[in-house]
Amino acid sequence: MPVRAANQPTGLMISSKQSRTLPCSPFPRTTRSVAAMSSRRIRPSATNRIAARVRSGIPVRRRGGISMRTSRVAVIVLLAVALSGCADFWCAPNCHAKHQESSSLVTFLYPSGKVPPPQNSIPQLRLPLRVGLTFLPTPGGGGPTAGQKQQLLERVRDHFNDRSFVSEIVIIPDYYLTTQRGFEGLAAVQRLYSLDLMALVSYDQVTNTDANNWSLGYLTIVGAYVLKGNRYDLSTLLDLAVVDPVTRSLVLRAGGVDTRAGTATLVNAPQAERAASTAGYDAAANQMIAHFDTALTDFEAQVEAGRANVQVVHSGGGRGGGAAFGWWELCGLLLLGLWNRMSGLGKVGCRW
Repeated sequence: MPVRAANQPTGLMISSKQSRTLPCSPFPRTTRSVAAMSSRRIRPSATNRIAARVRSGIPVRRRGGISMRTSRVAVIVLLAVALSGCADFWCAPNCHAKHQESSSLVTFLYPSGKVPPPQNSIPQLRLPLRVGLTFLPTPGGGGPTAGQKQQLLERVRDHFNDRSFVSEIVIIPDYYLTTQRGFEGLAAVQRLYSLDLMALVSYDQVTNTDANNWSLGYLTIVGAYVLKGNRYDLSTLLDLAVVDPVTRSLVLRAGGVDTRAGTATLVNAPQAERAASTAGYDAAANQMIAHFDTALTDFEAQVEAGRANVQVVHSGGGRGGGAAFGWWELCGLLLLGLWNRMSGLGKVGCRW
């Protein structure tokens, strides 16, 4: 309904809609707005107000935001979480991790995954034996370091090198077996080094790490250096298997195990776990050597009794050939020949 606008001459009528939009003065709208704003009291800017409150020590809080003091606390907490490890922060004190490093004898000998049926051929041991000793290669490159492997192999060699039926134990680098796996790779190394048997060392080490209740103190940053909130336990297995690449037979094997556990601070946890890993390999090697020594003594007794599943051939200082006889059969033939040619010269004995 048309209404009369204020300050308008009589007879000039505008609509209600126009009364809300049109200016009520003869001046333009922009001029009226500037005049109205200039008539208001100029307030200090937001920046000046914040600076004044900071100088007076009053906490500053933005509308819809957080105070500066709260921001500082949040930054400190985030730094503590970053220094102590995000994983430990979110799962403590129930953190758990598992790490395994292993080299499998069966996986190396049968890379296709199919184990062929056992063969009827019997290994022939031509005395004295020349044995190759090596670690099985690890696909991921983990496990003991090259120095640890060399020291362990030297310990095994020095312990068994003085046996009467062993001419030499040759340490072979494991990278010789990386290009070709399986018995074919062993046969190639056997021909290269003129070996009779191959002694293969495999390992398996499992490390479990957990965070105990002390790990909650890692949020203080200092606790990462003082509190032993990391718990670990290691299980180590070393296995020594002697195989004949020609007949693809297992001649002898023995193993050693070790289990140990401990705690460490967050900062020293990697060093403590590495030291425990090295000690685990050393202890497992000691047990493996002792067990293999016992198994070798039993094997010698079985050979002398004729119960071993091998044929022993005396090569006369070199690699022999021809038909293979059991040790007792060989002694019988020797006695018979000497009796026919040198009767009456005395008793002839044979020993191994």
